[in-house]
Amino acid sequence: MEKSDITIHRITEKDIDEALEIAIEAWTPIYENTRRQLGDELYNGIFQSWQESKRKSIGDGLRSGKGFIARDGDKVVGFIYYLYDPEKKLGTIGENAVRNAYRGKGIAGLLYQHVFESLKAEGAEYVKVFTGGDDAHAPARRAYEKAGFEAFLTHRTYYKKL
Repeated sequence: MEKSDITIHRITEKDIDEALEIAIEAWTPIYENTRRQLGDELYNGIFQSWQESKRKSIGDGLRSGKGFIARDGDKVVGFIYYLYDPEKKLGTIGENAVRNAYRGKGIAGLLYQHVFESLKAEGAEYVKVFTGGDDAHAPARRAYEKAGFEAFLTHRTYYKKL
C-alpha cells in the first residue's frame, strides 16, 4: 500500500460499520489506560459502556454530512468528521482514527488536509482539535503536530466518587 493508493470519500451509510470497527480498535488502548489511571471502581462507574457511547458519538458525527473515510481499494482504513461554526469561522476536527495496520503511512494527514479544504470552502479561517495528554494519545498528538497544529491550551479532567 502506498499513500497514493488511498482515496478520500464522503462517508456513506454502508461505510459506517467499518468506521466504527476502526474506532473501537483505536480507542481500546486509550480506555485501557484510563482504567489503569482511575482504577476499576471509578472506571466501571463512568466508562463501563464506552464502546456503545463511542459508536453513537462517532456514528452521529459521521452522519452529519461532514464525515469522510479513507479507503484502500474496497477497505475503509480511516475516518474523520468535523464541525463548523460560521460565526467564529472556526472548524473543529471531531473524532478520527486510522486502522492500526495503516498507521504511520500518512493517511491521517490526507484526512486532515481534506477537512482543511472543506472548511476553507465553507469560509473557515481557523481549525482546532482536542486530544488527551496521556501516553495512549501520543499517536494522535504526533499526527496533529505533523499536520501543523500547535498545542496552546491544556486541560485536566478530575473525577471523584461520591
